[in-house]
Amino acid sequence: MPNQPEGVYGTPTSNNFTQGQSSQQDSEATLSQVCRLFEQSQQQHQEMMNHVINMGNHREPYQPYSKFSELQKTRPSTFAHTDRPLEADDWLRDIERKLIIAQCSDHEKVLYAPHYLTGAAAAWWENFLHMHPSEHNITWEEFKEGFRGAHIPRSIIKIKKREFDDPKQRGMSVT
Repeated sequence: MPNQPEGVYGTPTSNNFTQGQSSQQDSEATLSQVCRLFEQSQQQHQEMMNHVINMGNHREPYQPYSKFSELQKTRPSTFAHTDRPLEADDWLRDIERKLIIAQCSDHEKVLYAPHYLTGAAAAWWENFLHMHPSEHNITWEEFKEGFRGAHIPRSIIKIKKREFDDPKQRGMSVT
C-alpha cells in the first residue's frame, strides 16, 4: 500500500476534513509551544542572571519569576464566542486586569492573552496575525482594538458611549 503524505507533525493525513480539523489543533499546539518556549527562555535568562549576580558570593540564588505562571494563578477565563457583545468586552477587561496583576508588559499581554482564546476567537486571532503587516510587533492597543472590532458590533459601542456621555439616560441628574 502506498505511503500516505505526512502532516505537520509526522502523522499521516487521510482527507481534507482531517487536515482542516488537525489544522486548528496544530495552531493551538503551536501557540502553546511558543508560550512554553518563551517561558523556558525567560527561565534560562533568569538562571544566567542569578549566576552572574551570585559569582563570588554564596547566598541563596534569586528564585525565578514567571509572569505567565503568575497570570495562570489568577485563573483567567477563556473566550470562544458569544452572542452577547458585552460579555466579550467583559472578558477583555478581565484578562487585562489579570495581566496587570501578573505585571506583564504590553508585549507580554499580546503574547499571553491569545492563549486564553478558543474556538472562533482563536481562529480570529490566527487571521488577525496573518493580516497584520508585522506579526511580531502587535501592540496591546492593536490587540484590544482588533478584538473589539471582531467581537463587539460598533453599534453597541456607540450606544454604550452615548449612555456614558449622557447622564440623564443613566438615570442620573447633573447639578
